[in-house]
Amino acid sequence: MATAYIVSSNASALSGGIARKKKRSKLLEMRARQAAEAKEREEEERARREAEDITAHIEDVSLEDEFLSPLLSSTSKLDNVFDTPCPTALVQQPSLQSLLSTLSPPLVPCTLDSSPPEDITFRAATPEPPSPPPPFRTVRADLLQQIHLDVMTGGSFSDANIHLYSRRSRTGAPYAPRVLALNRRILGAASPEFEDYVFAEGTPIEVDDYLDDSDLEDEAEDDADLPALTMASLPDSSFDYQEPQTPTEEDITTRLGDADLMTDDEDDHIPQMSGMSTPARRSATRQSSPDEPRILDGAYKTWQAMSLYLYSDHIKFNPLRSHKPVTPPSLKPKSDTRSRQSPCSPKSMYRLAKRLRLEELREQAQAALESNLTEENIVDELFSDFTWRYPEILQIQTEIFSRHSTHPSVTTAMRRTFARIAQGKLPHSDVVLDSLFGKLTQPDRRESGSA
Repeated sequence: MATAYIVSSNASALSGGIARKKKRSKLLEMRARQAAEAKEREEEERARREAEDITAHIEDVSLEDEFLSPLLSSTSKLDNVFDTPCPTALVQQPSLQSLLSTLSPPLVPCTLDSSPPEDITFRAATPEPPSPPPPFRTVRADLLQQIHLDVMTGGSFSDANIHLYSRRSRTGAPYAPRVLALNRRILGAASPEFEDYVFAEGTPIEVDDYLDDSDLEDEAEDDADLPALTMASLPDSSFDYQEPQTPTEEDITTRLGDADLMTDDEDDHIPQMSGMSTPARRSATRQSSPDEPRILDGAYKTWQAMSLYLYSDHIKFNPLRSHKPVTPPSLKPKSDTRSRQSPCSPKSMYRLAKRLRLEELREQAQAALESNLTEENIVDELFSDFTWRYPEILQIQTEIFSRHSTHPSVTTAMRRTFARIAQGKLPHSDVVLDSLFGKLTQPDRRESGSA
C-alpha cells in the first residue's frame, strides 16, 4: 500500500509539473508576441513620422523650385568661383533615398536638369510705393480750424504777402503793383509750387511776354495823374519805378526768331522796362534786384480769385472779351478787384493754374473757356496770343473751328486774318496754321468731304 501511495504521489506531482510548464510556455509565447507587436507598432510609427517629414520637405522644395532650380542647375558657373563644387540635386543624397523608399506608394526622386541657364538676373526688391498724401480739402479743413483758433487769440489769417501788377498801359506793359495778403499754409498744402516758386525768395520769375491778360485793368485817359498807381503805393517800396515808355523801333524785338516787325497799333509796341530787357517771345526768367520787391507774373485779380478758390472752392469767370458786348463799354460798371465774387478771365486763370499745377482749377478754367467759343469768335480766339501757347487748347479750338468752318462769320474772319498774316502781324500763326492743316488733311475729313 505504501508503495502504491508513493507511486501515485509521484505521478500526480509529475503531471502538475507538466501542466505548470505548459502554462509558463504559453505565458512566454504571449509575452513574446506582445513584444513583437509592440516593436512592430513602434517601427510603423517611426516610419510614419519619417514619411511625414519627407513629404513636408518635398513640399518646401517644390514651393521654392523657381528659386532653387536656377542655382542647382548653374553648378558649372559656380565651380569656377568656389573651390568646392556645388551638389547638382539634393534628392540624390543616400539618406533621402532610403527615406523615400519607405513611403507607400514609394516616391520616385526627380532628376534636376544640370545644364546651365542662359542668364541669371538678380533683381533688388522693389520698394513699396509711398502712400498718397491726404486730399487737399481734408488738409484744408484741419488748417482752417487751426487758423481760426489763431485768429481768436489775436493772430492774423494771412501770413505772407506777394506783389502783383494790377493794370496795364496802352502799350500792354503791366504797372501799378499791389500787395496781396495770403495764407501760406493753405496755399502750400494745395500745391508744392507755392513753396518752390511763389514764396521762394530769390527764385527767378518766369515771364513769357504774354500781353493779352484781360485781368489787368486797361489804362484810362486820366490815369496818368493818379499817384496811387505808381510803385510808391507799396508800403515797403524802396526803389524807383519808371512808368513804361513808348519804345523806338530799335527797342522792338520780333516775337519769333526771324519774323518781321509788327506794325499795327495793337501789336507793335512792346515796352522796355527799367532794369529789364524786352522779354523774348518764348519763356524767359526775370531776376529782381535786392532793392526791389519780387513781382510775380500774372494779374492781381487772377491771383486773388485763385486764392479765394483755394480757401472756399468758389470761382467765377468773366466772359471772353471777344464776345460782342451787349451794352457799350462806357456804360459797363468797372470791375471791383476787392469784390467777394472776384471774377476773372478763364484764360488768365488757365495760365496761372497750369503754372501752379492746380489741375482741378485748370479744368474749370478750360471748361469756362470752351463754353465761350462760338462761330462768332472762334477765329479771333484761335489766332490769339493765348491759344498757340497750349497744345491742348489749340486742339480744342481746332475742333470747334472745323465744325463751324463754313459759317459766314468764320469765313469772313479768316479772310481778315489771312490779310494780317500776310502783313506779318501774327508771327505765331504758323503754329495755328499747322494745326488747321493737320485737321484738314485727316483721312476721315477727306472722305466725308468727298462724299
